Amino acid sequence: MNIKIRTITLQSFLSTNDENLLKKFTTNLASFEKSGYSLRTYRILADLIGPGDSKKTEQLISNYVGLAEKYNFWGIGLPFDVSGHAYADSLALAAYASKLKDNIFINFVPVNEGKLHIKAITKVADFIIKNTQNPIDNFRVGVSSGKIKSPFFPFACAERDAEFIVGVEMVGYLTELVKNNNRLDLDSLRELLISSLVSELQKIQDACLVFEKDSGVAYGGMDISLAPYPYPLEDQSIVSLIEEIGQIGRSRGESVFEFGSNGTHFINTYLTNILKFIVKESKIKTTGFNGIMYSVLEDTYLSKRYEEGAFDLNFLKLLSTTCGCGVDMVPLSGAVKDTAVVGLIMDVLSTSIVLKKPLGVRVLPVPGLRSGERTDFKHLFFANTKVKEDKEGVTLQYLPHQQDQFTFLG
Repeated sequence: MNIKIRTITLQSFLSTNDENLLKKFTTNLASFEKSGYSLRTYRILADLIGPGDSKKTEQLISNYVGLAEKYNFWGIGLPFDVSGHAYADSLALAAYASKLKDNIFINFVPVNEGKLHIKAITKVADFIIKNTQNPIDNFRVGVSSGKIKSPFFPFACAERDAEFIVGVEMVGYLTELVKNNNRLDLDSLRELLISSLVSELQKIQDACLVFEKDSGVAYGGMDISLAPYPYPLEDQSIVSLIEEIGQIGRSRGESVFEFGSNGTHFINTYLTNILKFIVKESKIKTTGFNGIMYSVLEDTYLSKRYEEGAFDLNFLKLLSTTCGCGVDMVPLSGAVKDTAVVGLIMDVLSTSIVLKKPLGVRVLPVPGLRSGERTDFKHLFFANTKVKEDKEGVTLQYLPHQQDQFTFLG
């Protein structure tokens, strides 16, 4: 199995919306096929959209979406700035945008220069809870810790106009590599994984540079995060990789290692450290998270372990400290309280601010579903799992004299 390309994402600023750029980009995508790589998707990503002249911005968004549709982009990423005093205007723009097409991904950014906008998070949580008439709609809504130049939606924001970035699929490749070399010690295995990954990623980078030359669109790097892909389209699970490493050295008769067991966080850190080494020491140009994506409803075996009770939301938060990419694609009961969603977002974003690492939150409240009941999504990108009990969260955001923004000391 080889490393695959999940997406080629074009950064295109909302105010520019250059049709010639989109035409150059899309008409030259066959360059990747010639280099031996098929593309699952190609996407378009806007820069951070702030409050301002609402009618003018609505027209810009409408024009942007219309042009993206003309050139058949799989997904349209629209990040909204809700970190300032006019956050309500940005929320209204996001509500407008979300109704235009069903391939628009909304990213709320309530953090700016380390300041967490508590009041905005309350309204974002309300947006998510109310956006549940069709629960799958929240598949396209996320909250992130800043302007993250990543090809993966929804936690993405363009930083440079007329530049493309790449998301890869490496989980199956790494799992097979570990399985075929499971008698190596950790140091030797790490050396093999690094050398193999760099070799394969360099081939993809070479293909990107050919595309850059053919299209005239600048190459901005790749996000080498470990992203799952569910059965039946693929069967690439983060759990399979972690459990394969966890079996190393196991003697016949010993219990089988499962995700969530003691040692899971070590393996998470071991893999993340490998990715970070490649980012820092190799010649691969990188961008985005470069971590491990624990997307519960998008990972066949992660959703299974979640249903079995092998881990919970707090464990996902723990993994985020060394590089999960946040709490992603977790189903919630339809009766979830806004305080629970607010508290979850605050937990993850505070970790991001203090540790200075990109993180995001994406949850899907399911109307009518109670704790212990199973989801029933019928979607190729989704696995299914049981909803867990939602504990209520903080209420400090409702204090009459609470400042809108909060800053940690240091």
